[in-house]
Amino acid sequence: MHDPQAGGTTWRRLVVQAVKESAVEHAYDPAWVPDPASTDERLWLERITGLQREILEETNRAAVESVADLPGNQASEIRKILGISEEYALMIPDDLSDRQIQQRLTELRRLLRSVAS
Repeated sequence: MHDPQAGGTTWRRLVVQAVKESAVEHAYDPAWVPDPASTDERLWLERITGLQREILEETNRAAVESVADLPGNQASEIRKILGISEEYALMIPDDLSDRQIQQRLTELRRLLRSVAS
């Protein structure tokens, strides 16, 4: 999906727009919204991480909580259809191996370079 011919700041502008439209803490503060021309990788990582938390983690939590509130066996049946374990909300993911951590960091750096270019 990365388009090196996209004008350099396309991805950064998309992140800025997402930050403005999100409920990420401090999104209402103009100082929190990054300048699309900024090449500060730490700044972009911080904003992208905030969006990731909001979009992925909150969406998962909301989905699980909304199913959990259903009456009787409905919650169990829906979890079964969706392939969600009955213990989903209690599960703790396994720690990543050193190799997996390095792979994730390499991929993250690649993504950051594409945002910063």
